[in-house]
Amino acid sequence: MARALKINEIMSEIETLELKEEIKLLDLIALNVYKKVNTASSDNQYWLSASERTLKKVWDNEQDEVYNELLKR
Repeated sequence: MARALKINEIMSEIETLELKEEIKLLDLIALNVYKKVNTASSDNQYWLSASERTLKKVWDNEQDEVYNELLKR
C-alpha cells in the first residue's frame, strides 16, 4: 500500500509539470530504460516491452494529438 501511495504522489507531481517538462521527463525515463535493457540481463526485455506499451498510451492518443497540433503553431 505504501508503494501505491508513493506512485500516486509521483503522478500528482508529474501532472503539475508543463507539457515541455513532462516530455523531457518521459524522454529521460525512456532513455534510462533503454540503457538498462541493453546492459543487463534478457529479463529486462520484458520490462522494456511493458514500459513501451505504457509510453505508447501516453504518447499515442487523441488528447496528445491536440497538444501536437498546438506545438506546431
